[in-house]
Amino acid sequence: MRRKTTKRECRRLLAAVLGLAALAFDSRGDSDPLNIRNSSMISGSDILLRELVHSPDLLPEGWGDRVVMKAPAPGKPQQYSLTTLAYALQQYPDMNDVALRGEINFTVRRDGVPLDMKLAHDAVVAFVEQEEQWKGKELQVECDIPRAPILVSPQGAIEVRIENFSPEGGSGDYHLFDAALYVDGKKDRTVQFRARVLALQEFWVAAQPLSRGQTVMPEDLKTKWLPADSVRRGFIPIGEIVAGLQVDRPVRLDQPLSRHCLQQPVCAQRGEFITVVSERSGLQIALRAKALGDGRLGENVLCMNEQSKRRLLVRMVGSKQATVDF
Repeated sequence: MRRKTTKRECRRLLAAVLGLAALAFDSRGDSDPLNIRNSSMISGSDILLRELVHSPDLLPEGWGDRVVMKAPAPGKPQQYSLTTLAYALQQYPDMNDVALRGEINFTVRRDGVPLDMKLAHDAVVAFVEQEEQWKGKELQVECDIPRAPILVSPQGAIEVRIENFSPEGGSGDYHLFDAALYVDGKKDRTVQFRARVLALQEFWVAAQPLSRGQTVMPEDLKTKWLPADSVRRGFIPIGEIVAGLQVDRPVRLDQPLSRHCLQQPVCAQRGEFITVVSERSGLQIALRAKALGDGRLGENVLCMNEQSKRRLLVRMVGSKQATVDF
């Protein structure tokens, strides 16, 4: 069903047509026509009349700073027609009879400078901290630097506000963030960029270099926040006790401690005598035995009873201390 054209719209269209007619016949009308430049370079988020004409100083007072149209995105030239401009000028009652002179189409280019990605990073951090899936967690946010810089106005205060986000398919921790760019508190346009959001967990790292065979002491340890999935690489979270373990491979300063470089300490060596305690039915018996092999904490070691010369399998529970599991 066709919509009826209002009288006001008819008047605006008629004025635009008259403006073009004046252009075609080079008629001056009641005032001098506005000579429109073929190409204009602007810097703000709005196109001002003085930025489009050849002689802005000749414009009547107050006309030069009038907003004509919204500016194109920085770095992306856009072409407009004189008809579009004529229609846009109808918002000002005293410009309804103004004639335009120039090429049928003109180009507007908007100057721009690369967006400071720290603004984007800080906006993402502020946003994700309020999202339910990350709220209350220690996070690490890494914003990708776009191949083509996101250009913003070189003038005015720039602000970035995240409006929405969505997970990037098949990329795990990566998300796409829709961000609104504001210039001096006024929304300019919306852009999108990619960022990685990692939940962190505290892990043990070496406070000093550790040598093979060395026993880890509390002063050898410090903590560091790392991606939580580092546990899959064998890194040891601070919820586990590592003091007292033995270094199996050299560890560098600040290197995360992993299960691959630490092992339980040796509690008995082959040929050493150990104390074996067994408890059964509330009765505890201690005996002396000779280790027939090396044994670490928690390992089973074959021993020989010093008195009976019988062999038994014991479990190491401490330095030269063992127990028998019945």
